[in-house]
Amino acid sequence: MFSLLAALLVADASPTVTVVPLGAVPEASVRIAERAIGRTFRVRVVRARRSALPLTAFYPPRKRFRAERLLDYLEERGYPAHTVGLTVRDVSTTLRNRTDWGVTGLARTEGPCVVSTFRLGRAGYSRFASRLGKISIHEVGHTFGLSHCTASQTCPMQDLAGRVTTLDRSRDSFCGQCREKLGEVAKPVVLAEPMSSLKEAKPSSSF
Repeated sequence: MFSLLAALLVADASPTVTVVPLGAVPEASVRIAERAIGRTFRVRVVRARRSALPLTAFYPPRKRFRAERLLDYLEERGYPAHTVGLTVRDVSTTLRNRTDWGVTGLARTEGPCVVSTFRLGRAGYSRFASRLGKISIHEVGHTFGLSHCTASQTCPMQDLAGRVTTLDRSRDSFCGQCREKLGEVAKPVVLAEPMSSLKEAKPSSSF
């Protein structure tokens, strides 16, 4: 017999995005990321308990954390696909001919992603909130299979090319081509508050 529970599961078949604060992340920053993801994707956003940054990901020569090792940590701990590890610490990865390149985030398709606020600047909280919202949806977009956008110079999926100011030129929502690729996961574009206003977001559920 088709139970009420099964009916509810069918009714709420949208994917889940799990936000994991890694280390001492301000509550306001977690809320910004959660709200940006929730207004962009047709997903259920939940928050996992805060987790310490793993020492296995620490890179002593530059006193920062390797992003790919943070992704390994999230996978090894059993976090589901589309998990966002959020940290205030600087993170890096190997990029082209650079062994240790500082980044704002890194993601794996159908896997986790990591977002760092370290490089988002201190030029006012509204700009910080806007950048954090955009880089959050950028990395989550990668987990849903989006590659860097070349169709629009204002799409938040464009390659930052090492410049965080690229985020300032980006819109708050994906371009039509990226939205088409996302399919049902993309929410309709609506006239809503800008990313810079997301600092007032309310807490989400935890588990």
